Order: sequence, then structure tokens, then C-alpha cells
Amino acid sequence: MPVDQGDFEVLYRTHYARLIRLCCLWLDDPYEAEDVVQEADLQPLAQEANHLREQLVQEWFKGMLEVRGILRPEQLTQAAQLKDQLRTLRHEMRSLLAPQP
Repeated sequence: MPVDQGDFEVLYRTHYARLIRLCCLWLDDPYEAEDVVQEADLQPLAQEANHLREQLVQEWFKGMLEVRGILRPEQLTQAAQLKDQLRTLRHEMRSLLAPQP
């Protein structure tokens, strides 16, 4: 899965200032710190984050397929009904906790 440029931009903006401050502490030269923290330095981090996200999705999907393979159709139906009941209860609880006008 290629690195999404939008994700990379978010990662870059999120960590750029922190990395600059850290490099300034180490190098005592803000210009050299900026040279050290370049986009090319963060690209491998973005690729690794993308790779980890892809692995998580694959593991989640594999787990869901295993669960579906274990449960009988009536159990899947019961699980769906319980999920709907929980969703309804969550909505009711939030409405009880919401400030009253």
C-alpha cells in the first residue's frame, strides 16, 4: 500500500516542530536542526506507520473471518440483535446524561 500523501502531510506537520526543538537541543544551531529534519527523514516513518496500519487491518479482518467461521447463523443473528440493543441502550444513556434545556 503506497504512502498516502495526505497522511504524510499530517504526520509531518504533527511532528516537525517537536523534531526541530529536539534537534536544536542536541545541536545548538536552529539552521542545522532544520537541515537534519527534512521530509526525506520522515518518509520512512510514514511508510512504517502505513505498513503497521495495513497489518492491523489484515489481522482484524482475519479475526472477523475466524469468528464468522466459528459461529452458527443463528448465533450471528443473535450477535447482531445484541449489538442493536447495545446501540439503543447507549443512545438512551447519552440522552439521560445530556443537559436538559
